[in-house]
Amino acid sequence: AFGEPMKIGYLPDSFGMSRQLPHIYNGFGITRTMFWRGCSERHGTDKTEFLWQSSDGSEVTAQVLPLGYAIGKYLPADENGLRKRLDSYFDVLEKASVTKEILLPNGHDQMPLQQNIFEVMDKLREIYPQRKFVMSRFEEVFEKIEAQRES
Repeated sequence: AFGEPMKIGYLPDSFGMSRQLPHIYNGFGITRTMFWRGCSERHGTDKTEFLWQSSDGSEVTAQVLPLGYAIGKYLPADENGLRKRLDSYFDVLEKASVTKEILLPNGHDQMPLQQNIFEVMDKLREIYPQRKFVMSRFEEVFEKIEAQRES
């Protein structure tokens, strides 16, 4: 009734990560995970995309949300508002990204969808012509990550 399940271990706001999560995910056929908290350069990486292995060798492709899972919620539709909100984000996201793709999640828990998101997307393309903005699903983000890793 609600479409296909998202086969991604999505823990956007957990305050820690069990080192056995890749093993647990693999047991359910999940090979990808996305999260915010619980990872930093102190724990082995300063990158947003990496392969995460548990102690038994189970592995998942990981995508960390370095600025959180709500950085793109309710984006303003005007140029000044967008620039004020996003200009500082791009450097942080690009510096940490292994791929050419950066993720700007548009949403937040317990909040309705942004009604004018298509207008905002048009404005983003207008004011940042050097960037390519696309709406996608998390599965598509992982497909891009994995394709760049394999090339």
